[in-house]
Amino acid sequence: MRTLLTSLLLIVVVAVTLLTFGRVDVTPSPTGYGVSVQSDWATVQRVREEQRTARAQIEAEAQMVMTQEREATARLLWPVVAICVAFAVVGVAWSKRSHRPLPPVNLLAYAERNQLEVVLDDGEWWVVDDRKREMTPARLLEMQ
Repeated sequence: MRTLLTSLLLIVVVAVTLLTFGRVDVTPSPTGYGVSVQSDWATVQRVREEQRTARAQIEAEAQMVMTQEREATARLLWPVVAICVAFAVVGVAWSKRSHRPLPPVNLLAYAERNQLEVVLDDGEWWVVDDRKREMTPARLLEMQ
């Protein structure tokens, strides 16, 4: 009974060893046939290193793609920013100008001398005489 238990325990130890470390090879040796346990540890380390190298390569490629996308975004961003700034400058300049253009100076002097009113209608200056109840285009007055 004791021999049976020892044999069974030895078989379990060998099975666990084989499952853990690798395979059993029966190889000829100078003293006859011997049994050696071939370890797969080197294979495991090689595969682990290959996976680590592949992961590093994938990360490097991802970093390169991200850098290229950042550069493309920057190449697109600066012209857009320049256009927005140009529109802002034009908008500020447009808002600062008087929205009602001033009449020519000689027309103002003429209207003041004759006690007339100057009006802008549809982009054209008119001189209004309330006493005579008439409107005269300013371009006709300047010709006289």
